[in-house]
Amino acid sequence: MNGTDNSAGPRLTRRAIADGDLEEIEKLFSVGFPDRPNSYWRNGFARLRTRSVPEGYPRPGYLLKEGEKVVGAILTIYSRVPNDGSTAIRCNLSSWYVEPTYRAYAPLLYSLRQKGVGYLNVSPAPATHATIEAQGFSRLFRDRFLALPALGLNRRH
Repeated sequence: MNGTDNSAGPRLTRRAIADGDLEEIEKLFSVGFPDRPNSYWRNGFARLRTRSVPEGYPRPGYLLKEGEKVVGAILTIYSRVPNDGSTAIRCNLSSWYVEPTYRAYAPLLYSLRQKGVGYLNVSPAPATHATIEAQGFSRLFRDRFLALPALGLNRRH
């Protein structure tokens, strides 16, 4: 969908977040998460920048842009974990927000899942539960969701 023109809707670009995007995402998240001060996001981005990430996976996540404006973002925390004598890739999907005008496009942030990765959302806001379940996640415990490659939809765009 990268840069797809759709006369019935906005022209959106979806891509990995770059360091130059962080200030704009901080502003976006300060609207989406009004109880968190900007320093919360600055500190979080600083921690994510120093974290080890398995090769080939983004840090710190993905964004949606219309033109030069960031209209949505999701943070991803990838890690390599022990798994029956070898290792597996896991990703915690964290802190995502899409401006209200673009909410119909929020699932595009989840459609970037990669084959062979187990995805978790360990702290979803109650208002996001229906969207998360619609994306193929299964509820494990109250307010904990999991999508494994065999359970989730793997879409390549």
